[in-house]
Amino acid sequence: MLGDLSLSAGLGFGRLASYGAFSSPLSFLSDGFETRAVRDVGKGGEVEFGEWFQGKAAFFGGLSYTFHKDLTAKIEYSSDIYNLERAYFDHRSPWNVGLAYQVNKSFSLGASWLNGSKAALSAHLTIDPMSPPNGPGLELSPTPIQPFSGVKSFSKQKVTDLTNLRNVLQVDGLKAVGILIEGSNARIQIENTTYRPYVQALGRTLQTASRFLGDDIKTISVEFVAKGLVLSSSTARRGDFEQLFLSTDSSDTQLDQLQIGDQKYLRSDFDKTQKISWKIEPYFDYSLFDPFAPFMGELGAKFALKYSFSSGTSIDGEIKKGLIGNFDANYRASDSVLPRVRSDHPLYQKYGDPGLSRLTFTRLAKPTPSVYSRISAGYLEEMYAGMSGEVLWKPANQRLGLGIEINHVAKRDFDLRFGVQDYRITTGHASVYYDFEQGFSAQLDAGRYLAGDYGATFSLTREFGNGWRMGGYFTLTNVPFEDFGEGSFDKGIFITIPFDWAAGRPSQQISRVNIVPITRDGGARLRLKDRLYDIVKPAHKGAIYREAARLWK
Repeated sequence: MLGDLSLSAGLGFGRLASYGAFSSPLSFLSDGFETRAVRDVGKGGEVEFGEWFQGKAAFFGGLSYTFHKDLTAKIEYSSDIYNLERAYFDHRSPWNVGLAYQVNKSFSLGASWLNGSKAALSAHLTIDPMSPPNGPGLELSPTPIQPFSGVKSFSKQKVTDLTNLRNVLQVDGLKAVGILIEGSNARIQIENTTYRPYVQALGRTLQTASRFLGDDIKTISVEFVAKGLVLSSSTARRGDFEQLFLSTDSSDTQLDQLQIGDQKYLRSDFDKTQKISWKIEPYFDYSLFDPFAPFMGELGAKFALKYSFSSGTSIDGEIKKGLIGNFDANYRASDSVLPRVRSDHPLYQKYGDPGLSRLTFTRLAKPTPSVYSRISAGYLEEMYAGMSGEVLWKPANQRLGLGIEINHVAKRDFDLRFGVQDYRITTGHASVYYDFEQGFSAQLDAGRYLAGDYGATFSLTREFGNGWRMGGYFTLTNVPFEDFGEGSFDKGIFITIPFDWAAGRPSQQISRVNIVPITRDGGARLRLKDRLYDIVKPAHKGAIYREAARLWK
């Protein structure tokens, strides 16, 4: 970059050497660089190392000049002649020119003249995860902290006010499902249905408790509860509150003064809880990368109903109805040589509208302070009905987790009513979870998949301090690449965007974007609701520390 002028240049091979090419400049190293083999992509999914830097080469490059802080002119020389696109693209010149106007830091417009034959208009929307649209947030400030002396005096002692404690927590979006005073310790069991980062709910509960608990309470334990499970317990000495709140130490250092551990017993008055809940909300399903229809989608509505028999025991169902979409526009019969456990999913979209997406009985339990269990039975997901069992060992203050899951399912009828097909399968996986530092976490699942194949899935996720997550996965099984079909093996990447980042208000809603090149039958697992690790992880130590800056937010 030279002032307002920016230059770029490169050397292309293969397709990027289809115009203005010359002999490979690397041929002096080896004669193998002189020629490029005819490309054979096969089933795809493989890296073709043998084609790197082989065959003829060509230069490409460009320059841009900023006339004004918001207006930039660009010129480009392209070494791609677009041979494969000749049927609908007329390549007359290697030169492209254009103008770009930056409307604001997130939005820009462009106009271009391409290859001497095409005019183009473009619009670009840029999202910066480090710059939330609403700054640090629009939520109300937490309850002011109440200083605590910890010593007796002749003045009137403050007494515990549990009624106001519950009411203020409720206004703050936190439900106190149980409060137990044990000597000088107060245990407050909180159901957090408002704040995505549990550390924010932790800080707000501690501040509120400091105002409404009596002077005889020396320690406070905040125990997070979800779906009838006590996920974690964070204990702090009452006398440390004011020092923690006023401290200039980093949030991580402040959290080090809390004892984060496990708690088994849930003490709550279930009869006073809401046993029936329901909601109606929109949904959007999509499919990418089909060669005949690169993007397909459907916008619709879904109705969900849940009845809780007791704490941790419930039955819930969901009905979906598509309203607008093009999933029917390009149905192609599956050519899979494996049992069609996923590749005929379009048939469910075609014949199961409206349809029963799920109707499941679920029992969640915690047999020991660090062990969780789940039993599910019914119509587990759109394509399968049956039974599923899972056990997870995950101490709240440790990075390692171990789990095992066993399922026996039958494939559902395409109309998404109550019938099932003849295909039945028993699947199961042993899982290892590890929460690394710097926001990285990994998961390894090994076992038997829906098509009867055996193998393992590895996934790696990076979670940032603002709640954004991105990651990827791949699955390798004993199915040969040739039998798997297009793509050779299952793989994909994903990005998760928290709603509170965009709206600036507390919310546990997230938007997950999955980018999967193609869905085949090898390496396919059940798409179960309420897998245990997804429930417990947000309230455990690694997640608490990841967004430590929200402790007093």
